[in-house]
Amino acid sequence: MKSKIWVGISGRLYALSLVITLALVGLGWYSWVQLEGARAKAHFTEENRVPQLLAMAELELNVTQVSLQVRHAILSRSPQELAKTLDYIGAKRKSMDELKSTFEKRLFSPEGKAHFVTVPAAFDKFWKIGEANLALVQEGRKEEAFAYLVDVTIPARDELLKVLHEGMEIQSKGLSADINAVEDAVSMTSITIIAIALATAI
Repeated sequence: MKSKIWVGISGRLYALSLVITLALVGLGWYSWVQLEGARAKAHFTEENRVPQLLAMAELELNVTQVSLQVRHAILSRSPQELAKTLDYIGAKRKSMDELKSTFEKRLFSPEGKAHFVTVPAAFDKFWKIGEANLALVQEGRKEEAFAYLVDVTIPARDELLKVLHEGMEIQSKGLSADINAVEDAVSMTSITIIAIALATAI
């Protein structure tokens, strides 16, 4: 009789051990999947989203710097100073074109791609107006150049900055969504681990 009772208790203990073992294995698998997903999302964000956000911020800064250099060209006191300013603007333009091209190649979201369609046209308009403004400077028509800067170039710059800022907002929202996804995955994993631990203890 005692032997049967012992066998019954042993059987239940083995069954309970099996259940606990399976629960822990399931927990380990679930935790690995969740945390690996969070790691992959964090890596993707680091390699794609963050560089895109930084690139758009750099483009905004460069556009502002170029507009200031157009003003500096108007205020230049010698042909040498004007030439130096024009060289700076030319170098900035080349750098911005390369940065814009890299940004376009890294686009991955439909929203980002749809927005980028508006970027080249805004840049083309800004550069075309900037070239006309600088042409007035090179012709020695500085008063007209300054009026053109205020009336035409600055509004074109502001229009371009608005387009770039919209792109930054898209990337910022995407970055926030990525961070929230990582936090949710980690939080859900923690809750699951605590729940399984409590169930095992009980």
